[in-house]
Amino acid sequence: MKAILLLAGMISFFGCSIGKNHSNHFGLGRTVNATVGFSPTNTGLPLNPAFNGLSYEKLVIAKGFFNSTNVPLVKLFSMIGPAVLRIGGGTVDTTGWGGISNTIPITPAEVDTFAGFVKALPTNWSVIYGINLFSNTPANAAAEATYAANALGPRLLGFEIGNEPEFGFKKYSACLAKWRSLADAVTNTVPGWAITNGGNGWTLDDVDAGQGVLATYTDRFAKDESGVISLLTQHYYRAAGKSTNDTMPLLLLPDPFLLKLTTNIVSAAAGNCPLGTRISECASYSAGGMPGISDAYGAALWSLDFMFTAALNGCQGVNFHGGGRSPYSPLKDKKMVVNAVGPEFYGLKIFSMLPPGNVIPATIELSPKINFTAYGVRQSDGTISALLNNKDTNHTVAVSVNLGSGVTHAQLIELTGPSLLSTSGFTLGGATINTNGTWTGGVQKVLPATNGQLTVNVPPISAILLKPVLVSP
Repeated sequence: MKAILLLAGMISFFGCSIGKNHSNHFGLGRTVNATVGFSPTNTGLPLNPAFNGLSYEKLVIAKGFFNSTNVPLVKLFSMIGPAVLRIGGGTVDTTGWGGISNTIPITPAEVDTFAGFVKALPTNWSVIYGINLFSNTPANAAAEATYAANALGPRLLGFEIGNEPEFGFKKYSACLAKWRSLADAVTNTVPGWAITNGGNGWTLDDVDAGQGVLATYTDRFAKDESGVISLLTQHYYRAAGKSTNDTMPLLLLPDPFLLKLTTNIVSAAAGNCPLGTRISECASYSAGGMPGISDAYGAALWSLDFMFTAALNGCQGVNFHGGGRSPYSPLKDKKMVVNAVGPEFYGLKIFSMLPPGNVIPATIELSPKINFTAYGVRQSDGTISALLNNKDTNHTVAVSVNLGSGVTHAQLIELTGPSLLSTSGFTLGGATINTNGTWTGGVQKVLPATNGQLTVNVPPISAILLKPVLVSP
C-alpha cells in the first residue's frame, strides 16, 4: 500500500542521533557544503494563502474555551493567519444540537460565544464547522447549521458532517445514505450554499475520513458527491500513537505514505471539488501524541517537511489537531488558559511568514548525505524565498543558494532549539512565542547577495527562512 516515493527536495540520512545540539552555535561540529537549486522551468503550484490551519474537538465549544474575552488565545491565533479553524474530531459525533440522542448538548449560547471568538480574529480566518453524523436527524442537522451559519456569517467556510465514519458504519453505502439525508436537509434549509450561489458562500466538505480508507471512502465520496461537495478532506498522522516504535528518528524519516495520501486525495478532488483538498486533521502521532516526542523540538522541524511536502503535491492546507494537554497540540491549555506553545505552532508561524507565490521543489547537492531538506516559494517577480531545514545533530550545512536575479540581500529568520527532544526553549527569529500571545522575534540578519547568489550556514537541528530583498536595506 505504501509505495516507495521520493520527497521533492529531500536528502535521506543515516545514523542520526537525537542528543544535545553539538552545533556550530557552540563552536563544535563539522561543516558540510551543499548547493540548493531551483529549476527556472518548474513553475510549481500556487501556495494557498490560507494553507495554515488548526483543528479542535467539537466538545471545546461546549466548554467555552473559544471566547472573545480569551485575549491571549485571540493573539496567538492571529499570529498564524490567514488560516482555517476546523471544529470536529471524534466528539463531533458525541455532541449534538440540543443534546439529541442523549449526546452532550451544543446550545445556541455556546455557538454565539464561539462565533464571538471567531469574529475577534482577523478577517483572514474562516471556520469549518462540524455536525454530528452518527446519531443525528436531518431536521436537527439543518437547525444547527442554520444557527451556526447565521452566527458565523462570512467567517463560515463550510460544514463537515461526521468524523472518520469508517468507525461508525459497517459499510460505505450506509454512511453515504445517512450523510446524504443530513446534507440534503442542510443545503435545502441554509441560504448561501456556494454550489447554487455562483461559487460564493458556505460549502460542504466530504465525510472527513481517516487516513486508512482512501479507496473505500475518500475516492468514492469525491466521485459520488461531485457537484455537492466543494472541499475534499482527509486525516494524516505519521503513525498510531502509544507505541514504543513512535520515536523521534521515525518522525524525522520521510514517510512514503504521506506522498501516497496527498497525491491520491488531490487526484480524487480534481474535477470534483472546486476548492481542492485539505488535510483537515493531522499531527505527529495519533491518540494525542507521544509525550517527549510530539511535544519536543524535533516535531517543529518535522512539521516544516510535512507542510511543504503536502503543498508541493497540491494540497490546499493542513489543520493541526490539538487542545487540552495532548502532547501533539500546537497550543496546550489547562482550565481555559494556554499554558504551552507547542513545536508545531512554530512551524505554522514560519509558514505564515512565507510570501504569496508558487511552492517549488529544490534540488540538493550534498555530501555526505545527512537529514537536510530545502524548499522554495517563487514570487510573481521571480524572486525565491527559501526554507532550509537541517535535522542532523552533528553537521552544520554551508548552503550555496540563488534567490533570483536582482536580489541584493536576504533577510534571515532562524528556528532553533536546545535538542531534538527538548520540550521547551524553542526560539524563532531570536525569541520565544509566549503563551500570552506575544512574540518579539523577527529578522535576525540581512545577508548580502550577488545577483541573488549567497552562502549561509545552517547549524545542526535548525531551520532558516531566507526572504529576498531587491534593493539595499
